[in-house]
Amino acid sequence: IGRNSAAVRTVLETLVTFGAPERILLDGKPHLGTDNLVRLLKGFRAELLRLGADILWDARVQSLILQGGEGGAEGEGAAEGGGGVGSAAGG
Repeated sequence: IGRNSAAVRTVLETLVTFGAPERILLDGKPHLGTDNLVRLLKGFRAELLRLGADILWDARVQSLILQGGEGGAEGEGAAEGGGGVGSAAGG
């Protein structure tokens, strides 16, 4: 995937939606910056929980199946591990 591909552009636009600096859409070598990373990850987690996802800690994804859905992706998967389910307020 080249950095000018539609898939990369979609990822960059999603990052901006969650608070990444808009300059990453224009930079030849986009950089989020460590100071933005925690805020982005908290936003991602909150959105996933809002959409009904379970967040498992200390678990490994064994399989992931993508089918149709909004934006061409709908997920189904299985995870294993000893971790518990996360929450928006948690770690």
